Amino acid sequence: MKLFSSLLCTCTIAVSAYALIDTSNLNNCINEAKQNIALPLAQQPLFTTNYQSLMMNLQAQTVRGSLPVLYQQSMLDPFITYLQSLGAAGFNSIFLGMQLNPNQQFLKDFLPDIAEALLQSGHLAITKPTNAFQEVVSDLYEGFISEESRRGDGTGMPIKPPERGVIPPLVKWGNPESGPYTWPADATMGIKLGAAVVSLPPNNLKGGLLAWNTLPHETAGHDILHADIGLLQELGNIVYNAVVTQLSNVFLANYWKSCIDETASDVVGTLHCGPMTGMGLIGYFRALMGGKLRSVGYMPPTDTHPIDILRGYIAARVVAQMPFAGALEWSNAIRAEVDKDLQTIAVIVPQTRQQIPLGQQVAIRSAEIVADAIMNSKLSTLEGHSLKDIRIWGEEDQAISEAIGTMMKNGSPLAPEYRNSGYMAAHVVAGATIEALKANGNIPGLFNSMIDYLDIMNQNNKIWATGSAAPTPTPVPVPPPGPGPVPAPDDFNCLWQCFQQCKNRVPNAPQLSTQAMEIALSEEMAMGQ
Repeated sequence: MKLFSSLLCTCTIAVSAYALIDTSNLNNCINEAKQNIALPLAQQPLFTTNYQSLMMNLQAQTVRGSLPVLYQQSMLDPFITYLQSLGAAGFNSIFLGMQLNPNQQFLKDFLPDIAEALLQSGHLAITKPTNAFQEVVSDLYEGFISEESRRGDGTGMPIKPPERGVIPPLVKWGNPESGPYTWPADATMGIKLGAAVVSLPPNNLKGGLLAWNTLPHETAGHDILHADIGLLQELGNIVYNAVVTQLSNVFLANYWKSCIDETASDVVGTLHCGPMTGMGLIGYFRALMGGKLRSVGYMPPTDTHPIDILRGYIAARVVAQMPFAGALEWSNAIRAEVDKDLQTIAVIVPQTRQQIPLGQQVAIRSAEIVADAIMNSKLSTLEGHSLKDIRIWGEEDQAISEAIGTMMKNGSPLAPEYRNSGYMAAHVVAGATIEALKANGNIPGLFNSMIDYLDIMNQNNKIWATGSAAPTPTPVPVPPPGPGPVPAPDDFNCLWQCFQQCKNRVPNAPQLSTQAMEIALSEEMAMGQ
């Protein structure tokens, strides 16, 4: 990092520049994302429902040769073994059968994505953007599970590695209708695979810069939170207790507990990648949802994502507590964007479609309480450390991102001395986004430079460049679980989360039915809460 720090001096990125935050090109970034979403598919699926053809394709040398040994052993070989155990008859019953049981429906959704991730590695036509995508995901994951990161703040004592795998996820392009999503390790372990799989829509091969800012939510969020057994349950209990203690509002406490997976993924993703994660999510949601963040959402379990508008306030709250000079200014910029879309905040009862309004200030305050609890609480599952103890965006992160953004804006190639100098792929995505948000930002040019930079970084990645594994902690052995419940796209059509289990994951907090939650809210509203 010393080498890179010295190089930063040549970029003259002054701390005072943070006061001059420029997001005037946000609408053009949103339009670029929207146009990209509407384009014809840039990549056709490689998966086939012909069992013999699929097996032949997976066993081709072009596929095996494109994967490091680590992924051959942890993903390709176990997947082929599983398909062989199914046999042609079992495979056809899943993909050609008319009436499927829940397990078969799960596999029908799940198996094509695993196959696609493996097959795309050997598809040379998309090598550069796939390498770039893989580098972001690998870097985010390794940043959380590495020995260096998993040490207590101040004590230097190691924090136990995650029980469910220390191998970074594989990536794939596809299911364009579902937006970015992930199959976490607790899903892939069901068929004895060793890593998660993260997906972006195929059109993000060539554009849609804001969509790349959703990757921290998927990888630094879902994939990491699912790798540590008990972490989500503990966070759910903490959030429930924090809202009840500070607001005396059981309804909102249950709401946030039921949304803990998605909410915590937002928080952890922002901690890893800074204010551009918040700005990127706001812009991407606007691109998907007709130009505004929604102030209304369905109650869990119909949708376990928090209401869009509250996710924006969570991002602003997390950024405000980051240790870099411009953190408060960026937090205010995020909050100002969210305020533009603020309307009556309400939840929808799925059975009746009735909208139940929430007090704006109470709902926003509850989001802030939840953000604080998730990022700052000392967690027994992390041996008494908080999530921010492991990773939080700081002064050096912001300065590096600004410097790399300037390089990309100027069309400069990634100089050899920058390679493996201690910076992260997240800095490249953040830097491109910072420059794209500025007046007259050249969004296509910045996107292409981002892909070039990330591709070079991937060529120097210890796993992907040499085919060997980077040093990683030894995970605690855990028996692989069976396949979970059937995944389905949520009503937001954005971040497809494979397990909709949040409602059952916090055993110590009271569980309320939809009807009971509605009654509790009505009573609180009557009391003026």
